[in-house]
Amino acid sequence: MPHNEANPEPLAVERRSTRTGQHAVRILMNEPAGPVPLTVRISAPDKPVVPSDTLRKWQKLIDLVTVAIDVPAGLVTRLEPDCLRPLLCSRSAENPFTIDDRFPLESGNCCETVLGLRDELYIPEIREDSVWNGCGLNGMRIVSYLGLPIMWNDGELFGTICALDRKPHRHPQIDRSLLSLCRDVIESDLKDLLRCAELKRLEEKADLHCTESNHRIMNQLNMLVSLINLTAARKKDNGELQEVLADLSSSIRAVALIHERMQDSESCGVMYLNRYLRSLVTTILQAFSRSTISYTCDVDEIPMSAGSLVYCGQIISEMITNSLKYGFDGNMKDPPHITIAAHNVGTDKVTVFYKDNGKGFPEGFDPHTSGSRGMKLIHLLCSQLDGELHINSDEGVGYLITFPLA
Repeated sequence: MPHNEANPEPLAVERRSTRTGQHAVRILMNEPAGPVPLTVRISAPDKPVVPSDTLRKWQKLIDLVTVAIDVPAGLVTRLEPDCLRPLLCSRSAENPFTIDDRFPLESGNCCETVLGLRDELYIPEIREDSVWNGCGLNGMRIVSYLGLPIMWNDGELFGTICALDRKPHRHPQIDRSLLSLCRDVIESDLKDLLRCAELKRLEEKADLHCTESNHRIMNQLNMLVSLINLTAARKKDNGELQEVLADLSSSIRAVALIHERMQDSESCGVMYLNRYLRSLVTTILQAFSRSTISYTCDVDEIPMSAGSLVYCGQIISEMITNSLKYGFDGNMKDPPHITIAAHNVGTDKVTVFYKDNGKGFPEGFDPHTSGSRGMKLIHLLCSQLDGELHINSDEGVGYLITFPLA
């Protein structure tokens, strides 16, 4: 059966009725005892729009089935608040229907009866059927009708799929099974659309909760930093306490920055190491009023989970703090500088390199056995990452950490 090029392709986006407040309509079923009015549920406004690629697939289906069962017209109709309209028409030269047609409700036509029955309607010869002889299809010289309802999986009616002929057509069971199979494909697609819409709704809800939680946590952490700084300002005469408070403040800032980045991230659970470390270095240098210290940050765009990023950030924060407190002094020949690099190793590991050009460790200091709080914390955080730590003190202090990507 040749295609009718005048019959347009499906629209890129499914057209929806503007009367979205109506969830049920009255239809008229044509039965032997006479017309029976019935109220049926139609697609609710929150139902997803059928995408254009799905419509194109359905168009191929209806084209194929009309050829396979040898009828001139095949339709997929859509039930709307005020009418039934062809959503798709088979592209055959003999098809009298177009997607611009509208079939008013409560007229008792075949498709309305299919929707009321929620089952197959098969009329081999309309003119010989006392119930259907004289129906509106006669005006279009339609003599045979085979149709099935299309439903969402929650029971709401989407529309119908039907095959129509201008001559008597006694369809064998294989024809009816083929049309039923096409209906099943369409209903399966509708089920998938509902599932995808629900997953998207849940994802948006989770993202909103995640953003709100990050915002609250970030505010609380910033408040904690402010309280620590206020305490430090009041205890200027206690050097040891000042040191502990400065370290604590840096660690909290590292965590707070994670939550700030989460708010800007498209994904609540994945962020990128390069963006985070650059922000972290700037934040810590500004907090210590050492923004004149230069630094180099050569970091790959490495996606990491928030948990791994917290540990990595706290390690770098501790290293920077140690450099500022112990590595740089007024006797340096060169301006103070920090180098940070991080790169992928294969597909499952990351190396992070940190180095300053300060005065290095004091003579006799062993970073692996030292009982200092800073070195203990660095070793502990590396173990949390299942990482390997190498330290040297050649022209400053350098650290190399290798750890698996979680």
